[in-house]
Amino acid sequence: MVPRPRVVRAPGPWCRRVLAHTLLVAALLVRVVGLPPVHAEARERHCTSTMLPVALGDEQPLTAELFGMLCYRGPAAPQTVQVLVHGGTYDQRYWDWPVDNERYSYVNAATAAGYATFAFDRLGTGRSTKPPSGQVDLTANIATIHQVIQALRHGAIGGQPFRHVVYVGHSIGAQLAWAEIATYQDVDAVIISGTDHVPSASGTKRVIDNSYPATQDPQFATAPLDAGYLTSKPGTRGANFYNVSHADPRLIAEDERIKGTFTLGEIRTVLPLKRTEVSQGITVPVLLAMGEVDNIHCQADTIVCTPRNLYDQERPHYAAQACLSVLVVKDMGHDMNLDRSAPQWFKAAQRWIDRLFGEGEARQPRSPCDLPVAERLQVLGSEEP
Repeated sequence: MVPRPRVVRAPGPWCRRVLAHTLLVAALLVRVVGLPPVHAEARERHCTSTMLPVALGDEQPLTAELFGMLCYRGPAAPQTVQVLVHGGTYDQRYWDWPVDNERYSYVNAATAAGYATFAFDRLGTGRSTKPPSGQVDLTANIATIHQVIQALRHGAIGGQPFRHVVYVGHSIGAQLAWAEIATYQDVDAVIISGTDHVPSASGTKRVIDNSYPATQDPQFATAPLDAGYLTSKPGTRGANFYNVSHADPRLIAEDERIKGTFTLGEIRTVLPLKRTEVSQGITVPVLLAMGEVDNIHCQADTIVCTPRNLYDQERPHYAAQACLSVLVVKDMGHDMNLDRSAPQWFKAAQRWIDRLFGEGEARQPRSPCDLPVAERLQVLGSEEP
């Protein structure tokens, strides 16, 4: 069972400059204590929910709210938080799946390794504000994500500032990392899952063809959405996002039941990032994690998704300081968190972060930048269905 979260409402509208100054002073007065890695998994997981006021762009008023869940184990928050950014037609539950939660929860794995997590509903999804669909675009997404990161750094979420922030994004949430980090330079490391710069034309077309206005879907009949909000057509989640032969049918059924939305504005402004070099502005360590048979990227009309092939393709898209690492999981589809081998990739992600910040198993952090390329390329085996 997932522990029932305590509900905390973030502060109401504030002057951004005054808040930043006040929180910075508060941060200097708080001694941040990291959770010891030993016995972290045995500690009870604590989660609190927050509604964070945000603006849809820089120097704009606070007109929306984002719903998020801050989780960690032990009596005090650790020094490092992972910001978990979901993809299209999902919400924060992608990171803490309600079916077989012990197996399919990235949050469980990360908190057991000694890290805090903040999974939130992006603008226009889940319990966050749903403005007119035309406003839910690249600019609004990266502006609101940046405000989440700043709030975590300054203690406005959970009351304690975090020293290190790791951006962990999936699919569109990972593509947003390219622009958000290049623009704001506000995180210490990034994990890109389920996306690269050369998508499969057939896979992308399938997802688009299997989408339609959410106003036409019975699940959203009473939702206050306009025609620019899109969702997947009934019965298409498996073909869109899974290697169905390597996934639990119960998860796909739950995915159909709780599916979410994305917007035309995101299609028009976020997806074109794959054809740009904006990610070259990322100068912090990057881990690229991909399922071997990703339905959108690893199809017959694109490269074979091996670590070396992906490294050779993706390395020019990042700054040298990113010291790109690549992880591929055999037999895994696009939705890495919802594949039978999900626990393997969860653990590998925590080990990579351990090298940087040492909250978990690694007592003497060694940056991926200190490793030769061959040691930054990894294949994980497949767990049998």
